[in-house]
Amino acid sequence: MREVLYGGRHPCARDSCRLYDTDAKQSAKSRVRVLNILAEGRTRLLAYHFAWPGIGHAAKQGDGFRYYPEEMTLIPLSPT
Repeated sequence: MREVLYGGRHPCARDSCRLYDTDAKQSAKSRVRVLNILAEGRTRLLAYHFAWPGIGHAAKQGDGFRYYPEEMTLIPLSPT
């Protein structure tokens, strides 16, 4: 997903990620299909390998997608 959201500027972009895909063309189509679904519904997504907070949503931008991290509010723990 990250290489789709960042337009191939991620270290795992294009050719290197294909090493892990059985069918690179189908894998790319699947990622775009899932991102379209997430973007259309503005569905929150959790991306473990994204920078903090790793929670946000994807949106269409041009012919690709953009990731918008969610603003995080830290809540202090009350003493027990």
